Amino acid sequence: MKPVYEGAEISWEIRDDTLFLSGNGDMIFRRDEDKDRLDIPWYYEDFTRVSFEGNITSIGPEAFHTSDLVEVDIPDTVERIDSLAFCSCRSLEKVKFGRHLRSIGGYAFEDCVKLRRVVLGGCVETIDYSCFEGCSSMISFETSPVLRSIGEKAFFGCSSLVRISLSDKMLRIAGNPFAGCSSLKEIDVSPFSSVYSSEDGALYNRSRSVLIAVPAGKTGVFEVPDTVVEIGRDAFRGGKMESIIVPASVRSIDVAAFKDCSELRSVTIAHEESKHGLRFRDRILKGEMFSGCSSLENVVLPEDLETIEFGAFEGCTSLSRMKIPDSVERINERAFKGSGLEEITLPSNLEYLGPMAFDSCLSLKKVGLNEGLVTIDSAAFRNCSSLEKIDIPESVVEIEEDAFSGCDNLRKAVIRSSVIDAETLFPEDVEIIVPDDQ
Repeated sequence: MKPVYEGAEISWEIRDDTLFLSGNGDMIFRRDEDKDRLDIPWYYEDFTRVSFEGNITSIGPEAFHTSDLVEVDIPDTVERIDSLAFCSCRSLEKVKFGRHLRSIGGYAFEDCVKLRRVVLGGCVETIDYSCFEGCSSMISFETSPVLRSIGEKAFFGCSSLVRISLSDKMLRIAGNPFAGCSSLKEIDVSPFSSVYSSEDGALYNRSRSVLIAVPAGKTGVFEVPDTVVEIGRDAFRGGKMESIIVPASVRSIDVAAFKDCSELRSVTIAHEESKHGLRFRDRILKGEMFSGCSSLENVVLPEDLETIEFGAFEGCTSLSRMKIPDSVERINERAFKGSGLEEITLPSNLEYLGPMAFDSCLSLKKVGLNEGLVTIDSAAFRNCSSLEKIDIPESVVEIEEDAFSGCDNLRKAVIRSSVIDAETLFPEDVEIIVPDDQ
């Protein structure tokens, strides 16, 4: 057998389609600086099985990345599986986890598309970020009774997973690790948990003031309980709900909370006292909040909102109209990119319009820019092919050169600002009008 590297405690050889590993201690690889990757000696070899001998205590990073493994029996001596260890093993169907395994690293089993059932050993305490992301055939997952931590996107896109149970030992769940699990109907938490709880299949903190995750397989109408003050990152992401009712108690909705809810048509404020819409503590509509909600037709924005963050309504192709409150001062990158807006009047307090803010809004015919706007950033209205006229207010001092590129039907531009060189901004066939008083 050959050592993994000169002086290594672990050796390897391949016989009859099986990789044999023998030795003691952690599986460690050296970095190949010329190739800028770990030097894994069997990386280009063909094998479908692996056999462990001796007292190997960990499986190293990228150890079997993209290999043709079909099944793996991880010995009881292994306490740790490092990041990317079995990532993209697209033939892997079965894994038996050892009894003393304690942690599984980030992306360890990402994109193992044939892996159907996972039963963790009784000692696993940590599942790191994106650990089982993209395991689209996984129909069941049996957790360890001592599992304490689940990383962000740990089960993202596990589209066949129907139910998951969490024990009372769970202490940390990052974001919504079950986002995009399109068949998931229920997340069940032990009633003895001091940190988390579940109700009607959704995951909350113990006091139910924070909504963490709503199973993406739920359909119809979802009503957020009035105990909820905060809706967490990715909470509804990839869900099938058509309508979501949010109580006036909610003061914070985190990034991508409703992202990719392609069947979501409306978000409704339930109580009369909330007639002005949601009130956010930080006055920010977080990034990608409704990104990819292609059926969304209407949202009432808070009247004290100050910032619309990146990608907030990107790809909302059914959103034809929206009232943006006058309180908004910044619309950031890609905020409405690719949306179905037909006309928009930007608020009177708006100072900054970010890159690609309305890029590729193909139905956008009418835009109202108010006095007070200072900056129109790059590609802000790029490829708005239905836009016919634009009126630039006097307050504007900066427009990036490609702000209106690809606006093939633009015929007239009124320039009220004395510091803008219109000749570099618009094609030759656009009529430039500078009012006499400028």
